[in-house]
Amino acid sequence: MTETTFIMSSYAVPVNYSPGLNQVILRDLRGHQEQAVEGTGTLDALLLLDGLLLRMQDGKLPCKPPELATADRDRLLAAIYKRTYLDKIESAITCEACQSAFDLDFSLDALLTQLQPDKTLEGIARLDDGTFRLAGGVHFRLPTGEDELAVLGLSPDEAAHLLLKRCLLDGDLEQDTARMQEAMQVIAPLMDMDLAACCPECGHQQWVHFNMQSFLLTALLQEQSQLAWEVHRLASAYQWSLNEILDLPRRLRRAYVRMIDVEMETPLYR
Repeated sequence: MTETTFIMSSYAVPVNYSPGLNQVILRDLRGHQEQAVEGTGTLDALLLLDGLLLRMQDGKLPCKPPELATADRDRLLAAIYKRTYLDKIESAITCEACQSAFDLDFSLDALLTQLQPDKTLEGIARLDDGTFRLAGGVHFRLPTGEDELAVLGLSPDEAAHLLLKRCLLDGDLEQDTARMQEAMQVIAPLMDMDLAACCPECGHQQWVHFNMQSFLLTALLQEQSQLAWEVHRLASAYQWSLNEILDLPRRLRRAYVRMIDVEMETPLYR
């Protein structure tokens, strides 16, 4: 395998909220990135993107993941989810009223369409440098991963206050907080929301929280034991090294495992 070169698949994803960027190119997920996920927080998401962003000819990244607007990061994670698991989001829910189990599913594309901001942005001016100004002079930028890292470890209230303080460029933080938060949600809605779910057994409606970052990273964490079995199966069959196997794009790795399953008639995937 040492003389074999695998062509890495890549795909373009639009970037709408980070100044100076129109799109980035992401590589297909590989075992190195899957194995590196340790949690569902901001740092894990940023490390995942650091490993998947396609580097330029000089070896540098087109942008540092912490500098991306949080809303853009959400959409990149959504693109990774779609590329890996397709468009459908599925989750098992337990009814709060009758304790029956039921499934909640929806289209990620449909959700992204619903989150498209109103292009008119009445009362909000987008400036050439990518920052925003409200009627009355409030001037701010959108939060980034750097801001989130800066408030790690603080209480929720302290973190929210400091994050907004970092984003406010001109205005009075105490007076303008509500307007700025509302404007941010209009301009660049995050994929972090409560969704309505109705129990098919008793009709009870409840709210279910959905966070794109947490959902993707949780899915990758839950598959790490499966990744170990795939590595074992490929190493046993082909005598490839761990690094060679983890270098494979996820799709190609799983295709090889399926071919081995057919020959051995002992399927790893049931």
